[in-house]
Amino acid sequence: MKNVRCAGFLRVLAGAVVCVAAMVAPAQAAAQEQRVYPVGHPVYLQLERAFRDAGMVLPDTAYPASGAQLRRAVSLLDSASLSPLGEYYADEVLRILDGWDGAAPVLAEPADGFSLVFDPQLNLELRLDDSRPGKQVLDEPLDVLLLESRAAMGPVFGQMDFMVRQEPFHGYLAGESWSNLPGRLEWMDFNFPRRGFLAAGAGPWSVQIGRDRLAWGSSHSGSLTLSGEPEYLEFVRLSGLFRRFSYTGVFLRLEPYAREDELPEPGSRYYPPIFVGDSDSDYAEFADAEGHYRAWRKSIVKHRFTFVPHDRVRFSLMESTGIGGHAPDLRMFNPFMILHNHYDFSLMTFATSAELTLAPMRGLELYGQWYMNDFMLPQERDAGAQEPNAMAWLAGVHYQRPVAAGLPGRLGGVRPMAGAGGAARGSAPMGLLTLGGEFYFADPYVYIRESVLRSFTYRHRVHTNYDGSGGESLGNIDWHDGFLGSPFGNDSMAWVVFAGFELPSLGSLEVEFLRHHDGPLGPADILVPGEEAVERTTPSGTPEYISQLTGVLQLSSRGIAGLDAALAGGRAGSWTRGLELTLGLTGRLQWIENLAHASGDDVFRGGAGASLGARWRR
Repeated sequence: MKNVRCAGFLRVLAGAVVCVAAMVAPAQAAAQEQRVYPVGHPVYLQLERAFRDAGMVLPDTAYPASGAQLRRAVSLLDSASLSPLGEYYADEVLRILDGWDGAAPVLAEPADGFSLVFDPQLNLELRLDDSRPGKQVLDEPLDVLLLESRAAMGPVFGQMDFMVRQEPFHGYLAGESWSNLPGRLEWMDFNFPRRGFLAAGAGPWSVQIGRDRLAWGSSHSGSLTLSGEPEYLEFVRLSGLFRRFSYTGVFLRLEPYAREDELPEPGSRYYPPIFVGDSDSDYAEFADAEGHYRAWRKSIVKHRFTFVPHDRVRFSLMESTGIGGHAPDLRMFNPFMILHNHYDFSLMTFATSAELTLAPMRGLELYGQWYMNDFMLPQERDAGAQEPNAMAWLAGVHYQRPVAAGLPGRLGGVRPMAGAGGAARGSAPMGLLTLGGEFYFADPYVYIRESVLRSFTYRHRVHTNYDGSGGESLGNIDWHDGFLGSPFGNDSMAWVVFAGFELPSLGSLEVEFLRHHDGPLGPADILVPGEEAVERTTPSGTPEYISQLTGVLQLSSRGIAGLDAALAGGRAGSWTRGLELTLGLTGRLQWIENLAHASGDDVFRGGAGASLGARWRR
């Protein structure tokens, strides 16, 4: 049995090598063009704003994307009518793509096409947060140090990040630590890198193998299939971006650990196999369900087909296959396979999703998404079927409009230029006003399946010095669960409205209000088919009601002419040359009813934070 499992893994690995080799062989572009920009990088926000300004939809929003793919996308704006602000955002994308976006190379062999860059980013954050363990008000503390190591190696791009930070996923430090500094050794996080991969490609095609974040689709809170919420996933990814059609396929390997209460009863067709015997002695010690996680496999295959029949319309169709407890095989690397045609339901589970994005006018974007794990027809229920509907819906609107900022000319902004977008020359810098909202609804059993090994969730293994009861001891292991799709997850209904104003290069202000009805089912629960599951509606059980108001102010030295000239334009050899300083202020208020799903346990909480950051750019 062990040989069979090893052979399956080797076939998968061989498939990955073939894909990478096929892409690297014809690659003629510099590795910089194959640089993969991480989810959340400013280049995506600038590109989306430029397309929204033109009244066009992007060819696709499956991130991360390579420099060559982003350059192809921005070239579609060459014939578009843009406002001065839209032209600024398009030019800003090209500025990012044209530069190394970091310090000068520390190692270089130009004749061989090799260059290595270390790009440091420093953050100091002060936090006034709620002191109750496990329920932080603010987001996770910022990294104290993030050191991006980027290498151009002929046609191949590589990256590995190193960071110093407090350990993530725990609120127990909120009452003791008023900053993001790991003041004691046991508070240090050693779970790195979050990004570590090789990437190569040719023109619009890109292949990536390693660890990174993934996000598909337009959304403010997080898309239904891949939201970008997991800070890293392990995968092989193939993508191609064209004007009217784009494709992305990804093969994910996930942490397989499963506890006994996260599996169906032994004997169920969904119970993962346990190989024990003389021929498999290496795994004999893991015969029990609690300890057998090292022998199990959890893999997920996803692909996305995107069509742009008109510059104002984009439609995407996605499929997902989860393989729990078994090793995948080479079939999973077929990029143009209808995944639902693999009918071994005891081995695999499936999901389908669709997305429609419209740009009916300049500055306005409408989008909707639908996701399905299961759907019960009336005749199936009449026949006694006991697997409930498992679907999620998301709808949103995003509007932006250039406005005069009325600030001194030395403070950021974009000035209207004669002939640019039909605007007359003016002296008032222009900023961008944004408004939007989203609505989300999910059935109780969307994302979660009959076993945590089959669910469309992730589980990160965290080496922590927190023992789970408020104390500390070295060398513990904890597990953080979450959804690959929307962070709201299953058994939830939520809506969010937001408004913001940005003065380009200087900073931005955004205010957001969130209302979330969260049922008791979560990512570690499993579906037990039966009448009780069929009858459940969202939110099931005692819901936790969360009302949250957040305000965020971000400022940059780039928008202050004199300061930027003194820092970024310093003399050659100066340690300040290329330096950019950032200041951030965050405030958040929460009103939670039925805290932790305990009826009548209501609490009002608040948090505030201030951060000072520094990074070096060319």
